[in-house]
Amino acid sequence: MMGIGALKEVELGYYDMTNKIYIRRKFEEEHELVSCSGNFALKEGEVILHCHAVLSDKNFNVIGGHLFTGKVAITGEFYIWPGEMQVNRGPDAATGLNLIKL
Repeated sequence: MMGIGALKEVELGYYDMTNKIYIRRKFEEEHELVSCSGNFALKEGEVILHCHAVLSDKNFNVIGGHLFTGKVAITGEFYIWPGEMQVNRGPDAATGLNLIKL
């Protein structure tokens, strides 16, 4: 999955490997969605999206991280292409994350 456009009410995250938690931050104002990429997988039978985004504000400052939430502000153009195999995610004890299980 990839996309561009504009988002508002965004929550981004950075994974802290030491503490095994996401550091999360909200950005309420509108931002350009410069780049967005990710994938869909099954976790415990439910389809989930793992997505990272790069955003730019009105001063051309760039931020990015794991995309938790966001609303399309003006337009959102996304391309999703089907894969050839089923992708599953599950817990990984070493990282504390739900990683792809092939």
